[in-house]
Amino acid sequence: MTGSLNAGEILITGAKLGIFLAVALVLGLLLVPKLLSYIGAFKSNEIMLIAVLGLCFGVSLLSINLWRTSALGAFLIGAVMAEARETGLIETLTRPISHMFSAVFFVAVGLLIDPALLWQYALPIAVITVTVVLGKVVTRTFGTLVAGHDLHTSCRVGLGLAHIGEFSFIIAALGLTLHVTSDFLYPIAVSVAVITTFLAPYFIRNSDSLAEWIGKRAPRPFLNYLEVYRLWVERIRQAGMASAVRRQIARAIRILSLNIMLIAGAFLTAAFAARTARSWLPLFDQHPGVLKTAFWLGAAILTLPLFIATFRKLQALTTLLAELGTQAAPPGQRAKAIRLVIANTMLLAGLVGLSLFTLLLSSTILPPLNVLAVLLLGIAILAWVFGQRLSDMYTNAQISLQETFARPSAPRHVEPLPPPPPSLETFHLDTVTLTRRSPTARKLIREVDLRRKTGVTITCIERGKERIFNPGPDEVLHAGDELLIIGNLKQLTHARTLLLKGMRP
Repeated sequence: MTGSLNAGEILITGAKLGIFLAVALVLGLLLVPKLLSYIGAFKSNEIMLIAVLGLCFGVSLLSINLWRTSALGAFLIGAVMAEARETGLIETLTRPISHMFSAVFFVAVGLLIDPALLWQYALPIAVITVTVVLGKVVTRTFGTLVAGHDLHTSCRVGLGLAHIGEFSFIIAALGLTLHVTSDFLYPIAVSVAVITTFLAPYFIRNSDSLAEWIGKRAPRPFLNYLEVYRLWVERIRQAGMASAVRRQIARAIRILSLNIMLIAGAFLTAAFAARTARSWLPLFDQHPGVLKTAFWLGAAILTLPLFIATFRKLQALTTLLAELGTQAAPPGQRAKAIRLVIANTMLLAGLVGLSLFTLLLSSTILPPLNVLAVLLLGIAILAWVFGQRLSDMYTNAQISLQETFARPSAPRHVEPLPPPPPSLETFHLDTVTLTRRSPTARKLIREVDLRRKTGVTITCIERGKERIFNPGPDEVLHAGDELLIIGNLKQLTHARTLLLKGMRP
């Protein structure tokens, strides 16, 4: 009984963690890039640095309160900030801070190790190190083979991933802080991580020769089997990429899964808020049912666009699956009836499953049955009257996410510009005023990539009464900006065409 209870608790915790990750990523991708873009308009490095550090520490604190770990929150907010256009500026501003915290982190890791324990547990450290290296090489090689790659590539991947990263230090320190591991286990884990990290460069350097040695000594039938398997996986992959129907089904399933996670996150948040709200809302202490009903109604209204979008996507998916499942049926009214029955049955099953899932999540804050019936009727009327507007809200949010993902990633390091030629006699200055129709307006200088495409450099931007000399790659060009550019006559002509008409020179 205890074992099943522990397994159930683990499953519930895993589900909550997955929902938290999905909700945090979606909300972060919707809000954080826009917030950073708004802050970047002030052209103040101090404000940007304070905002970035505030977001990092704030999300890490939230992660500590929810999961007792700051690493998860720091990872999430870092992944979200990577989608912002100001990534290059953020990396430049936070690089000195990252160096300081890296030094503090590794010093703190070393202070937690007792050297006497290393000698005392030398044998377990050696055994665990050999087990980890062999296990990671074998499993990584096998996984790469299953993915359809050749033996040489698979061996190189396995040897290149034979070490344990420094993130294991964080996990070991977290276990020690939460008192879920023994004191001797921490130095053993850190020692194994250090040894495998030290061996990693040697494995990577000799990966080609080791892969060739394994390939020469492997049995020929085994190699032939691997080649046949690789070609088979490649044909399946190519056929899958060419199938528009499979891509459509996969996309619909991804959207449905994301919608269900967001719905679950809203109701779990409402249940948590209702459980803790009585401490800061003493007025409802005598009427807890009213408080629970209010939180349930708020979560239901908040997720109404998701329910409408999920219903429409589920309807389209079941229709497509019914069409595929009855292609072999005879044409006519019978085939049409079969498709209709299959589509309606799958749609009904999906709606029933979604309803039961939502009721299960909100079981702790469900209002009484008669109140629930009235609220459901009101929500149904609300969906019927404002259904199109709610659907448009969902579509706009989806487009915003797609634009965030489609935005090109910022370069990690800005390469220094090559020095100008010794002779400047052929160079001329010119001015270009951007208009509202200019395709380069509201773009970063590095996104326009004027220097690489034309050889022209922007030396100054005059924006009203403000003048920006030697603007950086993260400077945003606006309509009405007067640009002072330098280059030869041919380059200036191409640059003017690119800035004003968007034609590729």
